[in-house]
Order: sequence, then structure tokens, then C-alpha cells
Amino acid sequence: MLLSTGLSADQSRGDILALGDAIAASGGGNEELQRMAVNLQQIKNVGKASALDIKQFAYAGIDIYGLLADSMGITRAEASKLDVTYDMLSDALKLASSEGGKYYGAMEKQSKTYNGAMSNLSESIDVLKGRLAEGLFNAVAKLIPKLTELFDWLGKNSDIIISIAVPILTFINVISGM
Repeated sequence: MLLSTGLSADQSRGDILALGDAIAASGGGNEELQRMAVNLQQIKNVGKASALDIKQFAYAGIDIYGLLADSMGITRAEASKLDVTYDMLSDALKLASSEGGKYYGAMEKQSKTYNGAMSNLSESIDVLKGRLAEGLFNAVAKLIPKLTELFDWLGKNSDIIISIAVPILTFINVISGM
């Protein structure tokens, strides 16, 4: 989503990881992360955060004004008066998820909990299912032309097939009757 806003892959990855630490620290999961990633995308596209964007972060347990105050060395009240840009928000999230920050290592810690481990297991199973489905699809895709050729050949040679199949089936019927 962030790549679509013109950010580089490295910056998008860094921003999503920082957001993931914030979500994990606030007890959220994949659903909140996806919702907040969409929120970040909107902020980047519009150029600044709206009051609704700030509320969405608050609903996810992330105090944007507190993060901005910490990263900019100002008070929370001063931060609440700012037009919050994507870059300001990105910097604040990255600072909070860096070593010594309030969200540092939160995703790693969450992955070691029972719920985190179950979530990781579920994601691994989903990846495996996707790879198996892709492999099956590729195998079937390769098989379809061969089956088409076979049925085309059978259709073109049906007289020969019938002339061979009828005596063989008759013989099998006679033998099975004995």
C-alpha cells in the first residue's frame, strides 16, 4: 500500500515495521495493522493527517500526539496543534520502535506469546496452502494440453478404438462369466 504512494521499498518496509511494533505494543494484531496501514497510505496521499486519522490511531491504542511530542521535543499540547504530515508520523513511529523507544521489539515479544505463536503458525499454514495450490495449479495447467491432445486423438481415431475395444470387452465379459 505504501509503495503505491511513491515511497521506496526500504522506506515502506521500515514504516510498516515501526507501525507493527506500535500495534503489537498496544495489544493489536493483523487486523489493526492492516487498518492502520491503510490510514498511513491515506495520510501520505493527502499530505497530512485529519482529525479522523488521529482518532483511528487512538482507537488502535497509539497516541500520535504523544509520539510526536517525544520525537520533536515538544509538549503533547503543542503537538496537538500541529498539522501532522506523513514524514512527521513516520519519524515518530520509527523513533518509538528504535532501541530505547517505547515500542522497541514489541513485534518480536508478541511473536513469543501463545497468541503470537499461534498467529505465526496460522500464517505459515496459509503460506504453505498458497504454495501447494500454486503447485497444483501449475501441474494441472501443464496436464490440460496433454489431455486435450489425447481426447482429440481419441475422437479422430474412434473407429479404430471401437474396433479394438469391442472384442477386448467381449473377451473380458466371457472370461468373467466363466
